[in-house]
Amino acid sequence: MNIKEKAKEFAIKAHKGQVRKNEKDKPMIMHPISVAELLEEYDYDDNVVAAGYLHDVVEDTKYTIEDIEKEFGKDIASLVMGASEPDKSLSWEERKQHTIDETKILPLRNKLVICADKINNLEDMMIKFEKNGTRDFSAFKRGEKDQKWYYTSVYKSLIYNEDENFDEFKYLTELRKYNYEKDIIVPLINDGKVVSYKSSEYAKDMGTPERYYSVCSDYKEGRVSGKNLRNKQKALFLDRDGTINKYVGFLRNIDDFELIDGVAPAIQKINESGYLAIVVTNQPVIARGEVSFDELEEIHNKMETLLGKEGAYLDAIYYCPHHPHKGYEGERPELKIECKCRKPKPGMLLKAAEEFNIDLSQSWMIGDGENDVIAGINAGCKTVLLSDDDKNYGQTETMKSLDEFTKSLF
Repeated sequence: MNIKEKAKEFAIKAHKGQVRKNEKDKPMIMHPISVAELLEEYDYDDNVVAAGYLHDVVEDTKYTIEDIEKEFGKDIASLVMGASEPDKSLSWEERKQHTIDETKILPLRNKLVICADKINNLEDMMIKFEKNGTRDFSAFKRGEKDQKWYYTSVYKSLIYNEDENFDEFKYLTELRKYNYEKDIIVPLINDGKVVSYKSSEYAKDMGTPERYYSVCSDYKEGRVSGKNLRNKQKALFLDRDGTINKYVGFLRNIDDFELIDGVAPAIQKINESGYLAIVVTNQPVIARGEVSFDELEEIHNKMETLLGKEGAYLDAIYYCPHHPHKGYEGERPELKIECKCRKPKPGMLLKAAEEFNIDLSQSWMIGDGENDVIAGINAGCKTVLLSDDDKNYGQTETMKSLDEFTKSLF
């Protein structure tokens, strides 16, 4: 185990059970880990990085500077001591003034640890500002005016007799928080170094404590492994017109697309349940020449956008562009065929089952018409007819809406 790993383990043990001030859902150890990672990012030596992990141990735990020296040696102990405040029996002003005065005369390596500590504190403030739109100083014992004095004074002490263009000092000056998407992913995409693919497997942004704990819960409850496509999946296959959006006949104009009330929360329930939400829809308007492939894509983009605004998403959209009957003005002859995908044939469901490793016997086909029910039966699915009357096409269930069905299922 190298010195950095040893320091990290020591800090985790020392700060066990502690949380950050006024952030009860954020373990204290997240701060020293962030400080050490910043120092490592700037490629500072191992002892400086180790001191980043340990910089709050003397100040906030039972361990003394003598414990640090005994465990890690004089150099690291000196770096930690330089980043530790004096006796907390002193007033806030006395402690901060002591830090300001002492920082000015410290060696550069000590200043680096202090600088990384302040950068992470400011980054946390910026995150809160972006989230809430207000300056939040609740984690500090003094308000904005006093904190501005302190951080400005510390900065002056850090650059005293140093090059203020030193990378870490410049970063502190700019008070700039790197955005993972904007500053890392986008440049890599532009350079052709990142490629992507769409997957229904488990992927979740866990950049906040709430999301992190949500992912931990999903992992413990088996949702992460369950979404692995090596395992058989369950799906809810959804017709589009009359099931997701209001039925207007053949939908040719994007402005006529409107979600049915309750559909977005219903699909959100599907997303949370672990079932795949997959649309399978006949779109003969393509073969009839009334809607182009690009126009259909725009309609589906609108559908996904409207759902996304309410926290729901579709795992896939399958559509059949064919139509067997000829004689329409402007029709596309190459699409006027008897195909295997047009419902009531099960082609779209079978293709989805192959691509997503779906157990059709554990899945449902949901729609408002006879073709939907028969397609589901032909594929080996359980079926739901969305209807207000007692029509019977052999469906497993009859419900008034997708919302009603998801409430009964989940």
